[in-house]
Amino acid sequence: MVEQRYTKVGNIQYDIDDWFIEQIREIPMDYAFDIASQITEQVDELPVKNGWTQYVAGVSHALKEPFFFKLEYLNQEEELCLFLGVEEVDVDTFLDYMNENQTLKFNKDEKKSESREPAD
Repeated sequence: MVEQRYTKVGNIQYDIDDWFIEQIREIPMDYAFDIASQITEQVDELPVKNGWTQYVAGVSHALKEPFFFKLEYLNQEEELCLFLGVEEVDVDTFLDYMNENQTLKFNKDEKKSESREPAD
């Protein structure tokens, strides 16, 4: 069985599988830190689905070229969200996830604009 690591940042709590750590170590450091930051900021917004792993895509703009990625996670009621894997994906895959509304928010400004009422 793969050992899990426990992470707590402020009030946000989640687990990280060793496989996730191995995969994120293969990603350039600036992107990896940005991905970790996005996870920390948005873990509470991920949907809960008991008994099933889920995927969400994201993009990091930490360096000149955008880095598109996919996260695998398990988020069940009454349990910490468990991040199982992270991998690079191409832009077409990212856009597929975007069309299904299965992406992390790009930045804090986008979160704010989504919460506003639509203009008449």
